[in-house]
Amino acid sequence: MVFDLPPGVTYRLTPTADGLRIDVSGAPVLPAVRPALGPSVTAYRSSNTQVWLATPFALARTEGWRASEATLARGTRVLILDFGPTLHGGQGTPYGGCCALVRWWLRRNPLEGAWAAQEAQR
Repeated sequence: MVFDLPPGVTYRLTPTADGLRIDVSGAPVLPAVRPALGPSVTAYRSSNTQVWLATPFALARTEGWRASEATLARGTRVLILDFGPTLHGGQGTPYGGCCALVRWWLRRNPLEGAWAAQEAQR
């Protein structure tokens, strides 16, 4: 999963027995509830300052997921989350796989209102 991070946005990632909680500050999170986004993310919920991604397996501090940030050519920061029962890493581990940053997905992340405002100014 890829999330756009507008300037000034900070976040905290918290793995749980049933998914990943993302606490966001510096930008509003648009409320949403969505069904499965794939086999490793079985539900998505967001409201105000928090995003919750449900997984069909427990996440530990360094097991079942990995996270990293990247900066796109246009200068936009993105948060890249990868989930899987055999993944090792957690937060702060260099991203080891290939990830396509799809514009379609960036428009539909929890911070889409801030992203759309940035795009409208371009």
